[in-house]
Amino acid sequence: MKNITIFIDSYNDVDHILPFIDYVLLNQKANIFLYTTKINNLSSCKDHLYYLKNTYGLTTINYDQNFSRKYSMFMNMYLKLSDFSHKAKQNSSLLPFLMLLTWLRPIAAYLTQQEVNKAQKDICSSVIMMDFGKELSLNGTAIVKYGQKNNVTVLGYLHGFGIYTNLDTLEKDRSVLSPIKTFILKIVKLSRVDRVYFDRYLVGVDQRNTLYSSSQMANFNKQYLYKVLEIGVPRFTYEWINKYKKHVVHSNRFTYGDNDRINVVLFMSHPQYNVNLDQLIATIDKLSSCNNINFVCKPHTRNGLDRIKSEWLNGGYDASKIISLSLSSWADVGIVYGSSIAFQLLQDKVPLIMPKYIHTNTTIFEENDACILANNLNDLMDILSHSKEDVFDMVDHKSINNLIKHYVYGDTNYNGLMSNFYHSVVDK
Repeated sequence: MKNITIFIDSYNDVDHILPFIDYVLLNQKANIFLYTTKINNLSSCKDHLYYLKNTYGLTTINYDQNFSRKYSMFMNMYLKLSDFSHKAKQNSSLLPFLMLLTWLRPIAAYLTQQEVNKAQKDICSSVIMMDFGKELSLNGTAIVKYGQKNNVTVLGYLHGFGIYTNLDTLEKDRSVLSPIKTFILKIVKLSRVDRVYFDRYLVGVDQRNTLYSSSQMANFNKQYLYKVLEIGVPRFTYEWINKYKKHVVHSNRFTYGDNDRINVVLFMSHPQYNVNLDQLIATIDKLSSCNNINFVCKPHTRNGLDRIKSEWLNGGYDASKIISLSLSSWADVGIVYGSSIAFQLLQDKVPLIMPKYIHTNTTIFEENDACILANNLNDLMDILSHSKEDVFDMVDHKSINNLIKHYVYGDTNYNGLMSNFYHSVVDK
């Protein structure tokens, strides 16, 4: 039986890999070892981790618990320096920190590789899995290089789904830099080492020519697109959602507002994805003062209210601490412009509104007639002036079913999807 090592660090990591872990252990297909590091943020994953411990006796192991004290001290300094350097583009006085970080990066990479090599000697892994994007971190890069040297497959697993269909998904940086700052930033950019790649990337359908070819993945060399395997999204299957609600999540039922009003939830995305902040703020303001709806805002699970002041939410309920699953169960209508949580809404039979005027991207939902389009704020308010039953009838339910079948299930059933995912992990 193969040994699968899985790294988790955040809510999205755990939330999206959990159905795979459950499938493997339930069907006794492989042994799974769950690792985390000291810099993890798993405080919001207590239900997930309790489910694994209570059902399968699976608990997390601290991967870096035996890393040397000297290395830990060096990395504490390095990470603090990194926090300073990330602000250098906005603050010229911090440019020396950016230069120093650039010089220290090779040292940090070398020391991390030594620690990872020692740690892996005590781990018998047939396959190693981690959230894609982690291969760019010091630990992730070191683990990928270890795998390449020791013939251990290292895979990147999905933590969501890229819903955009256009390739220029990120706003252009319009900041004007001084010649000196520009020169220093170019030196820093040229000093970066070549990135490493997982052996395979397990993602949703049609992601190779959209997400992985877009400006979001500007540093992903197109010659490696063959590594991207399009399978589906187990997290948003009906079968898993049903099990998830019954056996995993134990949060209290969310209630808010007056029973005779329409429950409306807005799932926010990072403003960098071509979002018109003025239109977003105007929309939040208008919805907050609308008398016939109960309005709730849900900031992104990773980015929170980045570039958005909390007071802009005005009278809207800030649902930062409420899990998306509870909000989807509560909602009569969902407004989404950049998040894969739209699949959850559709599986819960919640009509999806796409506010086209808030961003300039295009998504799979309007291109597959699976949502209600609002081309401006007046359109949105007009839609919400109808009864919840009328809004429900505005969507094409056959188109929604076809979209879920294709993008979530990969044009197969649940067992076929999970089998495809499993074999994409363990087969060479």
